[in-house]
Amino acid sequence: MADGLAAGSSEWMRVLAAAAEVDLAKAGLDVVNTLSTLGSATTFQPRTLRAVLQVYNRIFEANKDKGGRLPVLVIDEANTLEEWDSADAGARMSLLRFFIAVTKENRQAHVLLASGSYAFYDWLRREVNVSFLQLEFIGDFSFEEGRAFLEDQLMRVRPSAEKYLTDDSWEQIYKVCGGNPGQLIACAQKYEGAWGPEVNVSFLQLEFIGDFSFEEGRAFLEDQLMRVRPSAEKYLTDDSWEQIYKVCGGNPGQLIACAQKYEGAWGPVLHDVSNHLGSELHCALEPMEGDGWAQAQLAAVVRALSTSEHGAVERLALRNQLGAGGREAVLALIDANILGLRCYSEWADDLPAEAWGNTRDAELITAASATLL
Repeated sequence: MADGLAAGSSEWMRVLAAAAEVDLAKAGLDVVNTLSTLGSATTFQPRTLRAVLQVYNRIFEANKDKGGRLPVLVIDEANTLEEWDSADAGARMSLLRFFIAVTKENRQAHVLLASGSYAFYDWLRREVNVSFLQLEFIGDFSFEEGRAFLEDQLMRVRPSAEKYLTDDSWEQIYKVCGGNPGQLIACAQKYEGAWGPEVNVSFLQLEFIGDFSFEEGRAFLEDQLMRVRPSAEKYLTDDSWEQIYKVCGGNPGQLIACAQKYEGAWGPVLHDVSNHLGSELHCALEPMEGDGWAQAQLAAVVRALSTSEHGAVERLALRNQLGAGGREAVLALIDANILGLRCYSEWADDLPAEAWGNTRDAELITAASATLL
């Protein structure tokens, strides 16, 4: 922006006066909207940031003086703070100090920094004293919550589609997507009258969310065979399934591919599928200079996660296991969205409390994608 609001301007006074009479959220939005009309939004000058913070501070002070309930300031996609230019580092620190001032010091408001980035918490605690932070991981929806969320999304994009979400359909969807909000939204948007792979094959193959057990995987493959080649199911013998499971595991996308490629013999199918397995891991196992991890370190991570009961390893233990440079390697893998960083939260349903062992203060490392395991 080219300029900020002068302290005595009529626009400034109008918004401040309105703040005492109208809803706090609307008043705050009025401030931002007024500022945004003053010039180009392609740059964000520190003076403009100061103007915004001053207005919000006066709004919070007025609310506290009236004895009102603490307002909640929500910053979505807060991880974009990491992307501010070094020239704006001072302005960013002013913003973080403002958050601390209105919460811990003056108790004028709550500030919620929301992010889907595993790396954001690690960055934030390097910028702000951890005693000022309370971290909560929401994680994925539970089985029941996921269905309610998908039904809501269906009603938004296709009001007539909700009635087609039967119990069987939802169980199939949950096996593929789990309770991941992004995948459930994608399902709702892609739904065109059928939930099967004939509609969303590419989607199912590209998103490796969760694997089936040995028994579930066989049942799933038999179902897929019946869909695409009704006469092929009888050729899935015990020996054939064991061979398939060794190559594909319970990965839904790979099992769908097997069913579609089957032409009377499983050997060529498995050869073709195995050439495409683990492409993401294969690329990660050939790190380029500057990626931040070595091939041996990632291989050790995969082994550790694969052998753990819950697919999660305590961060410090993993770092020590990787040896010299282990801390930097773990951080780099988190930044590359290969690994996930999890802290205990009662809000989360996708990892059991037992995964944290005897202490809830531990940080766990998981695979960001089930493909890696």
